[in-house]
Amino acid sequence: MDLRNDLERDLVNIADNLSDVLFVSKRRLAAVHACEAHHLAEQRTPFEWSIPLARGSVSHKAIELSMHLAGQRDPGDLVDEAVAILIDRQTRVGDFLSTCGEASRAELRSESSAMVSSFLDTFPTLRKGWRPATEVSKRVELCQEKITLSGKFDLTIGMPNDTTAGRVIVDVKTGGFAPEHREDLRFYALIETLVTGVPPLLVATHYIESGRMLEEAITEDVLNSAVRRTTDGIIRLSQLENEDVEPVRKPGAACRWCPISDDCTPGTAWLNDSDGW
Repeated sequence: MDLRNDLERDLVNIADNLSDVLFVSKRRLAAVHACEAHHLAEQRTPFEWSIPLARGSVSHKAIELSMHLAGQRDPGDLVDEAVAILIDRQTRVGDFLSTCGEASRAELRSESSAMVSSFLDTFPTLRKGWRPATEVSKRVELCQEKITLSGKFDLTIGMPNDTTAGRVIVDVKTGGFAPEHREDLRFYALIETLVTGVPPLLVATHYIESGRMLEEAITEDVLNSAVRRTTDGIIRLSQLENEDVEPVRKPGAACRWCPISDDCTPGTAWLNDSDGW
């Protein structure tokens, strides 16, 4: 199974026509496989932080701290530490946190603390011997570095042994289930395999609010599926950026916050039929 060769064989013509490096993340792949018109509209809309978006970043950072700080910590204290770190590092979310106002900060602290508390209540205690690592960044350059696959794993547990799978990749979600979450983790499994030469043993999504853990064993069929989805997504991303194709409109849940929903006939019809839910 030569995954890199399979990817580069199908993408070489795309890469030759790229004027700049094409960066591919799980978010961009999920977006282009959903509604392409929504994907393009979001790219053209200036990004603005909000309390719900910042809550996810703060909760993830607080959970990361909980795994590495000695002793038991109060969820609120972990959130305060997370906010301080994000502000001190002058990150984009940190800039928002430093200027959002006292009431908004209190709201975020309350919601993030609840998220962290739920995580600590439902996630298994990690042993040092399992070699847990958080916020693990990995990337793969393809086609003479013209295409880059990138991912940041929320949590990894274990390690491969020579050619034997042994690592587990976990994605932590502060929201509810979505079908694309499984595909996100298959993309991560593909990156892990290309980087280390050994596929992960398992991938799993942990949903904080429900305490559910959905797992999938990584097989050759799963990796081949990830290759096909990644290849198809990269081809569409390139075609859309070059304006070679008309974007496909696929109404769904994202219509609720889509910046072009008022001017999208399929999206408006979906919202009317579903009463916005």
